[in-house]
Amino acid sequence: MRILKIKISGLDLFKEGLEISWLAQQNVTEDNNQGLHSLFSNIFTHNVLSIIGINASGKTTVLKVVTAIMDIFLANEKLNSSQAKEVLIGKNIMIETYYYSDSKNIIKLQSYIDKNKENELCFSEEILWQKKSSSVKSKNKLFEFDQKKYAKKRSLEDHQYLADDISIFIAEIKQEKIKIQIHDFIRFTNFNFMGISGEIPVEVISFLDPSIEYVKVSHKDNDYKKSLVQLKFTQQKQPIEFSNILDLDKYLSSGTIKGLNMFAYIYSTLKNSGYLIVDEIENHFNKSIVRTIIELFRNPKVNPHGAMLIFSTHYPELLDDFDRNDSIYITKKTDTLTLTNLSQLLKRNDLKKSEVYQSDYLEGTAPKYNAYINLKESISKHATEV
Repeated sequence: MRILKIKISGLDLFKEGLEISWLAQQNVTEDNNQGLHSLFSNIFTHNVLSIIGINASGKTTVLKVVTAIMDIFLANEKLNSSQAKEVLIGKNIMIETYYYSDSKNIIKLQSYIDKNKENELCFSEEILWQKKSSSVKSKNKLFEFDQKKYAKKRSLEDHQYLADDISIFIAEIKQEKIKIQIHDFIRFTNFNFMGISGEIPVEVISFLDPSIEYVKVSHKDNDYKKSLVQLKFTQQKQPIEFSNILDLDKYLSSGTIKGLNMFAYIYSTLKNSGYLIVDEIENHFNKSIVRTIIELFRNPKVNPHGAMLIFSTHYPELLDDFDRNDSIYITKKTDTLTLTNLSQLLKRNDLKKSEVYQSDYLEGTAPKYNAYINLKESISKHATEV
């Protein structure tokens, strides 16, 4: 089951709506198909989506919304036990999600969210459509459905055993007989600790810090404060052992700890054709490591199953590594938050994306010049005061 597009209306923070698509929206040729995964015919999805914007423009919020939607519809989490309560704030919220199933169907799910008598989120209505992918004759027709010919409707189903905060899509996921892996790395953005257990592959350790011979972590009762950590440096005869995983930062850099965590998720995501969601991917990493991570997902030999990396960044230079504009989203904040695909703002792929972004040609992608001047004058005045 692959998610193709999310479209949401009714959110307070995104008054114009929020839409994000994994589909290749521009033409696909042999020269620009790097990082794309073929679904069928001329339909491709991106293996990597990047979200960039200035500070406080909504990057993290977008990632949290995407994670919440995936948790609800792909991982069968309850509306009130996921990030949904934090980000799905508004009135008359309607979520449209589109999928490509393992049985080669295109699925459209329309979900309406309200609050029940206990003031908790609930599904007030859901409608599901599906059609064979073989019936799709062009990319423009992919998301078109006969509105009258729906396959399932929540209000017409027997929901005696279905809670009002569980989607009817749970039946589709169970029918696929697979467990979709969604790795949310957002929680590691500002709190960096070792969240995995087991023996770390030596190739990962050598890539991050060649002075380390091995790292082994085991947690007792899933409690990271009751752990056995064995850390062996190449120049030492005996490993260092300690019981609190938080003590690892006394010996390893923040970048190494984050890298050990992230590469464990990368291994799992690539193997199981899952999703990895990372906020501020450059945090604690140099650009070389970030580029390596992105390239792993873009390389069809390493990522043959179309696993997806979705990340936010402050580094416009990373955009220059992308051949295509349609794998990049721009966040902006004016009276509301907006998310726009770069291909809608910039038609040419040959322009250097970082320069276009930093020049503020797209408007709203660089700090205001007047704000910069006022800041400089304020600091200058403060520095010269006697």
